Amino acid sequence: MILEIAFLTIKPGTQVAFEAAFHTASSIISAMPGYYSHELQRCIETQNQYVLLVRWQTLEDHTVGFRQSPEYQTWRSLLHHFYDPFPTVEHYESVLSHENFPNLETPRLWLRQATAADAEAIFLLFSDPQVTQFHDLDTFTHLDQAQAVIERRKMGFESDRGIRWAIALKPHNTLIGSCGFTWGRAAHQAEVGYELAREFWRQGIMTEALSAILGYGFEMKNLHCILAEVMVDNLASKQLLKKLGFQSQGVLKERGFWKGKHHDLEQFVLSNPKP
Repeated sequence: MILEIAFLTIKPGTQVAFEAAFHTASSIISAMPGYYSHELQRCIETQNQYVLLVRWQTLEDHTVGFRQSPEYQTWRSLLHHFYDPFPTVEHYESVLSHENFPNLETPRLWLRQATAADAEAIFLLFSDPQVTQFHDLDTFTHLDQAQAVIERRKMGFESDRGIRWAIALKPHNTLIGSCGFTWGRAAHQAEVGYELAREFWRQGIMTEALSAILGYGFEMKNLHCILAEVMVDNLASKQLLKKLGFQSQGVLKERGFWKGKHHDLEQFVLSNPKP
């Protein structure tokens, strides 16, 4: 991940027009390949000074992919006439991160940590009864339930109990699901879990996401095996696991308890191909 920092000084008295133009220009940059996120901050002491922070997957995504694109010409026409002098732009790479969350990337997806900005998308995901049918969560009815999920998963990562990636669809970085592990270090094991918005079912997206995190678990965490436990009627999930190479270990009677009753769960195991 690369952080672009642009120090912007605009012509005095043009702040309102500049911020309106930047709001329009935001849709241009956010649609570019390799874009991750951006924010514009205004200086408190000097009202016509700003800092633009843009996160890119690679340096070339900005310096080549964006700056040599037709979209960049539109960006220039919207913003460059406000600058005086022309901005200084620098690029930074992370040396030390407190969170150190391992972002992953696949051809169609970014796998990243969920943030407060994802609350609405998570609420829409879990307010669908078909998504929660085989989930241990009740169907959501309030936005604060989504906010609690974000905080709980963040705390789980920080306390080293597990990790949950938001599944974000390129190029707009829109959250459409999640996947991740609960660690079981005593036996070098982890349990995998996942969910996906219904409109993206049967498109190979979860196969793509899980393939990435399974590789992370085996290669970076040196897991011996990864477990999955699914409700016996969840045929689509069982088919997905088999496609990824998981082997059924049989049904565990009354293994789970949620939504007021016990559930039989079928257990699947995938062993590290390079033990």
